[in-house]
Amino acid sequence: MTYSKFEKSATNKTGYKKVAGDFPGELVYLIEPYFVKRRNPRFSLVFKGKHLSGFFPCCLEGAFLGDYKGRGLLLFQLPEGIELFELELKGGALLDRFCNGSLNPVLAEMRAKFL
Repeated sequence: MTYSKFEKSATNKTGYKKVAGDFPGELVYLIEPYFVKRRNPRFSLVFKGKHLSGFFPCCLEGAFLGDYKGRGLLLFQLPEGIELFELELKGGALLDRFCNGSLNPVLAEMRAKFL
């Protein structure tokens, strides 16, 4: 499980620069997709021109779920940037634990390591 915090880039409106954490890449982008499908992600996480994950809204305003290399991603949009958690849980299990609050102590512990 990893935690990373990114702040908005001053030079790019979709770019976020890493300030703490273990997620690969110093600069990532959140881009709204232009394709139309049955269920569109709210935005895509992009690093070095490659799509890493699509993020879908979940039970809490400003929280989004995605996946990366078979692991669940939980992203929080903050006024100053984003927080990204990479967890061992996937899809439905991650959604259930996040929405019922049982994941909150784990997230708080991961966040505290970098503050």
